[in-house]
Amino acid sequence: MKKSISYDHILRSHDPDVDKLAKLFDAITRMYVTEYDNQLQLLQALGDDFEVDALRGPSHPAVNVKFITELDTAPAGTPVTAIAGLDAALACAGISKVYMGLNAGQNIPALTSSAARFGAVIASGATRPEAQTRARQAASAIRFTYAAS
Repeated sequence: MKKSISYDHILRSHDPDVDKLAKLFDAITRMYVTEYDNQLQLLQALGDDFEVDALRGPSHPAVNVKFITELDTAPAGTPVTAIAGLDAALACAGISKVYMGLNAGQNIPALTSSAARFGAVIASGATRPEAQTRARQAASAIRFTYAAS
């Protein structure tokens, strides 16, 4: 599985709230549909004979998404001057995706709906508690610097 960091300025749609949710859905879907599954579908379509176990990618028995909101940061409306630790979060065990939709210079959005989630960490593990712990640990590596009031 490829590890990646996605930023707000990549693949924007006309509706930023829809785009945020679409990116997260895509990342979660990719946890279950691997490049090997795509190869299997192509080989099947071509009528090729193959051994499934030899082509199948790694499985992920448990996946957890830790969303980042104002509950994890300063209060809504607080200006952010810097965001650090995205690479450190991605380097944590079991982490496949780190998403940050907030940029320096923006204010922490109020958590008025699920669309106000401005970040997420996607983790996998052998068990649900392990995936949850990995996601929380990785999210804690992300640091925000705020404008002095």
